[in-house]
Amino acid sequence: MRSRVVERWGPLDRMSWVRATPHNQPARFHWTCPGRFDAAAQVLDSGEKLEDLLTSHVDRPLGYELPPWRLLVVRDAAYDGDFALALVAQHALLDGRSLVTLLSLLMDDAPDPAPALRPPPAVPAEGVGWRDVGRELLTLFAPGQAIPLGATGDPRPSVATVALPSEVVRTACRRRIDGGRVTLNHLLVASVTGALSARYGPAGRWPRASRPVYAMVPCDVRGGHEAAELGNIVAAPRFPLPLDLDDPLDRLRASGRLVADIRHRGRAQRALGSAFETARHFAPWLPRTLGTHGVDASHVAAAITSLKWPVTASSWNGGPLIRLVCLSPLHRPGSAAFSLAEVVGTVTLTVVCHLSAGEAQRLAEAITQEVEALAEHAG
Repeated sequence: MRSRVVERWGPLDRMSWVRATPHNQPARFHWTCPGRFDAAAQVLDSGEKLEDLLTSHVDRPLGYELPPWRLLVVRDAAYDGDFALALVAQHALLDGRSLVTLLSLLMDDAPDPAPALRPPPAVPAEGVGWRDVGRELLTLFAPGQAIPLGATGDPRPSVATVALPSEVVRTACRRRIDGGRVTLNHLLVASVTGALSARYGPAGRWPRASRPVYAMVPCDVRGGHEAAELGNIVAAPRFPLPLDLDDPLDRLRASGRLVADIRHRGRAQRALGSAFETARHFAPWLPRTLGTHGVDASHVAAAITSLKWPVTASSWNGGPLIRLVCLSPLHRPGSAAFSLAEVVGTVTLTVVCHLSAGEAQRLAEAITQEVEALAEHAG
């Protein structure tokens, strides 16, 4: 594995970047490339079972002495696999699409690595006006509420991974809503909404009943020719979840309307980020204050992500790739993150919570029930 990583990732400068912090500005940093990464320090035998590894790494920082990524070889893999690869990375260095690109480069049928060699491009804000940017700014500051912590009020990290029946997911996505097909993103937003409502009731019964419950839905804002670019080239628009709708189909329709313009909102958010970066020169405290505000659980109670493997089949040394699991970062108490990953006809749901102990498994079961209910209606 180390040999292949050196061969395929060695030419990628970004994989050798380390963080450098100016002495007089500890809150800021930039990337530097002191030399090629050491595969012996970056590619490691995990020594853990896959599910134990997911639980142990959800709140384990990587540090910055080395390039902030590790590729872990898991010998005791789940889901009938011979072994698993776990790629862990600092989000400031690589986004979720970058992780898929990097893992694809390790496969026997690896794509041309040339696009990944280029630095991340500036993201154009095509069709984005100041009115769009202003709406994103207003949404950024709208007050929300966190997920209730329950009677104990003692938040604990928990992780659950569930293999969803692929036929059930395909059936649920076969439905047409408002003239369009249901996507994985669309399905997951609706199912998370139903699961949160089933577990905690409509938002009107939550502690801060007058406030909506906001979800962050990451969106890749690369252009078509930039699909394999490495970096952090995503935006994460914030949406109020339709928790007060009782019918699963109504939630599906409402969720579809929410995510319909996600790419346009993502471009507007990137333009807003550029404006904040400019403002940093005049008010250095502003981006830091907004960054702290943005990860608060009352600001974003849920993070919802879907990923799809880019080809129909892949293998490593002849062994077929059978599953993709996406582990989201752990956020503050009162929050949860939901990921749906599809590869070669298999679909895997991962829930990461900072709520009561074991809540990830209970939410995963509730989401599974929502997907099954939508599939039954579609059938």
